Amino acid sequence: MTELQDSTGFFTATPIKTKGMPPQVLKMRIKQVETLTGVKFKRVRHDGAKKYVTNVLKAWYEDKGITSEMKAPNKS
Repeated sequence: MTELQDSTGFFTATPIKTKGMPPQVLKMRIKQVETLTGVKFKRVRHDGAKKYVTNVLKAWYEDKGITSEMKAPNKS
């Protein structure tokens, strides 16, 4: 899983060991980046994969005031 913070260009990568890990890793990384930078996340952009749009994550995004956006597909 990779994360890029648009405003600062801060980039991180976190290895994912199992299919069920992305939601918990995403929550952990957002908290870590917010703590390190002092900047609150406003939105999460993703490719529409089910692991980023679960009901649990949708509720968490809403609770944190984070907008979940699906990015445009890459054209190769």
